[in-house]
Amino acid sequence: MRNLKLAVVIIFTIVLMGCQGTKQTAPTQVQLGSHSAVTPKDRPKQEWQDRHNAFVERVKKGNVDLLFIGDSITHGWESKGKDVWQKYYGNRDAVNLGIGGDSTQHVLWRLDHGEISGISPKLAIVMIGTNNSNGDYCTSQQIADGIIAI
Repeated sequence: MRNLKLAVVIIFTIVLMGCQGTKQTAPTQVQLGSHSAVTPKDRPKQEWQDRHNAFVERVKKGNVDLLFIGDSITHGWESKGKDVWQKYYGNRDAVNLGIGGDSTQHVLWRLDHGEISGISPKLAIVMIGTNNSNGDYCTSQQIADGIIAI
């Protein structure tokens, strides 16, 4: 667990170091609904809805100490990363809340609709924002706002 926390701190530090060259500072609070990356939105695909509902049912069972929240990269722990997941997280009451194709607004919607209700994990790892960066979809500041909102 100590190594996991250290890895998260290192990744977060690298991200912050990459932002040092900008003149913008990250806000401590974000106004929900102020732009697309911070406006909660669901996805109409049945597969997405089914996965969300399964997450809600899983967290209702409790025993969630470690939470992974994200997009296809996080979702991938269930397929290509299955052996690694089992080895390092299988006995840690870890729950994977990754859905391929999600953007920050989709995660916000999911969190608002029961995916974290009634749980108090010791640690949450968030890997989101990649799908917000397609072309002119969102600015880097808007993506940062979405991550902060989550």
